[in-house]
Amino acid sequence: HILERLDRTIPVVQCCECIQDMDIPFITIDDVATTHMAMEHIIALGRKNIAFINGPIRYKYAQDRLKGYLQSLEYAGIKKDQDMIIQLSEVNFDMAVSAAIQLLNSPKRPDAFFTSSDVYAAAAIKAAIRLGMSVPKDVVVVGFDNVEISSMCNPSITTVNQPRYQLGFLSCEILAKRINHDPTIVGSMYLETELIIRESSRVTFSP
Repeated sequence: HILERLDRTIPVVQCCECIQDMDIPFITIDDVATTHMAMEHIIALGRKNIAFINGPIRYKYAQDRLKGYLQSLEYAGIKKDQDMIIQLSEVNFDMAVSAAIQLLNSPKRPDAFFTSSDVYAAAAIKAAIRLGMSVPKDVVVVGFDNVEISSMCNPSITTVNQPRYQLGFLSCEILAKRINHDPTIVGSMYLETELIIRESSRVTFSP
């Protein structure tokens, strides 16, 4: 309702987070399809006990990445295990480390983590190393966002790269056209993402 009130008063464009069934333009990514891509990579490595660390469920990205995770398990014939889903109330590194340690110490120890944030991925790696495990040999870790920490971590994090510049540029371009009542406005768009494979999932097989 706030968006609707704003849009009646000033030009509005939704960027990244959006309500898709509103008549307000948005530029975002397809979080469900992108999660499928990341999960397919993990499953192709033979991992079946895949934990998911997710962010605040009030956000579209968290809802869609959870949906993509669950769909990927279903498509692969892997039974959903609610205990493997860590739903955090905020993007908090220490909370994620504690939750990952608890899971890795459980009888149903995960052999992979998919996370909705590179911060959570770094936390999963720290938890595994603290428990004497090897990443990716014992635990594969895949993150999301391709922020700086993903390449700075040791091992570096396999992650989803979002077209951040294009998301901002196109949103601003559409907003400028709305301000100027330009009739050539392009409708809402989903931009392509890319899986960047790094050390945290680069498993080598011995002959």
